[in-house]
Amino acid sequence: MESAIKSSILNLKSLADNGIYSVARIEWWLLKFEDLFQSVSSSYTTLCNKCVNDEKVGVMRSCVFNLTYCPKTDEKWEFIQLYESFDKLTQIHKNEILCNHTLSEYSKLPLSLWANSYIFLGERLQTFYWDYLDYGKEDDLDKNLFISEVIYPDLHIYVDKDDFQNIRQFIELFYNVKSSITCLKSYEE
Repeated sequence: MESAIKSSILNLKSLADNGIYSVARIEWWLLKFEDLFQSVSSSYTTLCNKCVNDEKVGVMRSCVFNLTYCPKTDEKWEFIQLYESFDKLTQIHKNEILCNHTLSEYSKLPLSLWANSYIFLGERLQTFYWDYLDYGKEDDLDKNLFISEVIYPDLHIYVDKDDFQNIRQFIELFYNVKSSITCLKSYEE
């Protein structure tokens, strides 16, 4: 299994275009290695025989003290984290079409009605900035999203920001409108 994990990482590295990944390539990688993820995830959550026996007699699991025989390797945990981070990013990307629609609605509705109509989306995407846009090298922030959850020492994942163009525009507009409405309400009081 460890060699399959290493192979998946090499495959991932080959997908970068000048160090930048597209969402389409990440989705392809997720599909290609979904079975490996299921297998690794399953083996990682399954207790080894020694730990099962320890648990039956009510003592602390041996894996805590001796990882040499346990199937829970750092490499597996890192792969699980990588896969789940990519999956989370692609789930956020599914909001791209909805954000495009909300942006087209912006000029057609009164500001407060527009903001209240899409508050659910603003709340869903509120951590997007902190999770992906507020990290990385300053030079790269204008063009990439940084996946900070990836813990492979020699793997730095930057995703093309243009794949999230509507989401970024929606977030900026939504929070500017919400701030303006809040300021107006404070001024009226």
